[in-house]
Amino acid sequence: MLNEATAVLPSDEEETVLPFRIGIDTDIEKRLRLDAGLSDLRKALRRYTHSAAYLYATAQPEALRHDIVGKPCEPVSEDDRLNARQSFLLVQERRKQRRQQRQSENSAQN
Repeated sequence: MLNEATAVLPSDEEETVLPFRIGIDTDIEKRLRLDAGLSDLRKALRRYTHSAAYLYATAQPEALRHDIVGKPCEPVSEDDRLNARQSFLLVQERRKQRRQQRQSENSAQN
């Protein structure tokens, strides 16, 4: 989707998730391949920034935001950190509910 690697985005599951600098989407859009859709990029960024891993990283005390090359540039605000924590807890609760639902369905089938 992008023309070049972007250091702020993890290249594999083992790499550390870094909170984005506010407004980084415009920097990332500049690296969008010509054959890739802007709406697809925005959906992917939204999905990523709402992931449990991203929310967890953003909710950490002393969390820092990073620019497109992965350099720390500013602290995550207390409001953003608390919002990320609440969102992370909601994601965890939904996962728990889905897991319990699947277990109930599996038990009912057996």
